[in-house]
Amino acid sequence: MCHGCAQSPELARSCHELRAETLSAVHLFHGLPAELLGALLEGGGETVLEPDQWICFAGDEARHFHLVLEGEIGLLHQSEEGDEFIVAMVGPGEL
Repeated sequence: MCHGCAQSPELARSCHELRAETLSAVHLFHGLPAELLGALLEGGGETVLEPDQWICFAGDEARHFHLVLEGEIGLLHQSEEGDEFIVAMVGPGEL
């Protein structure tokens, strides 16, 4: 739950509805009943990332996925020489 939602039950309801709407628009979850979408939202968490913050590395065990709600996340590749290349940009509604 975000800080604003913790302060206001009305904001929490609208925030939850927005997240459910975003989640249902993802092809993987499209058409799921509201109860299942709610369960996915309840089981998940929210992370606010700072610029240049890493969330995973190539070769890490996949334990969960990330759904971008706001902003963009760059998917990078690092060469053996240490150079970083942007492979893709992931934006709102993308996994």
